[in-house]
Amino acid sequence: MKQKLKQVTVMGVIALTVMLTACGSTATNDRVENSDSYGEVVGTGEAAILYKKMCISCHGAELQGRAGPNLQNVGARLSNEQIVEVVTNGRKGMPKFGKSITAEEIQQLADWLSELK
Repeated sequence: MKQKLKQVTVMGVIALTVMLTACGSTATNDRVENSDSYGEVVGTGEAAILYKKMCISCHGAELQGRAGPNLQNVGARLSNEQIVEVVTNGRKGMPKFGKSITAEEIQQLADWLSELK
């Protein structure tokens, strides 16, 4: 019985590690989809590049959500300040990015995301 419990615990730790390491990986898909501009190209601005580097693995190439929630209309749900707070300090399953990216980069992301309504 102890052996089975140990195996289940190890598998749970491995699964959690895989999920957490997926967040923050890089990807190169440039497409964004939201209710106002279907198929809009994100572009190569600083915020879009940062999103691709830090956020795309959890929130999706089209901001549609994956491990993290859908961000297509996040600006209609959260203010710029609230987005800064969430990115800086994390929320629910989202990790804190306040120590891994600069306050300026967080503000660039928040400015960009808050425009998605």
